[in-house]
Amino acid sequence: MLKTSHPPTYYIPPKDVDMQQLKPASGSSYCEWKGSASYYDAPGKPKIAWYYAKPSSSFKPIANYICFYPSKIDKATVGGETVTAQPGNAATSGFCRFGLQSTTYSTQPSIAV
Repeated sequence: MLKTSHPPTYYIPPKDVDMQQLKPASGSSYCEWKGSASYYDAPGKPKIAWYYAKPSSSFKPIANYICFYPSKIDKATVGGETVTAQPGNAATSGFCRFGLQSTTYSTQPSIAV
């Protein structure tokens, strides 16, 4: 997902995530566009990811898809290239790729927690 002034944010289908590594976390947040978000913890990594169980109608395609905080994971790749967290704010969700053309994005992310 592309957000204004942010690198791409990847929402991963639950079938592509080792859900045994994630446990529901306490708390929630609210996005004016997508709705109420819930969180997951991983061993030793609280609130490593979030998801929207019932997103607003415009975002129904990402219902229950999981988005990881880049600053909280060990490694992420997109299209075989290692990506990094957006500099400056650990709370952001975008992944930066070096040498990326402005409109060329891969849809094959890989996350290691």
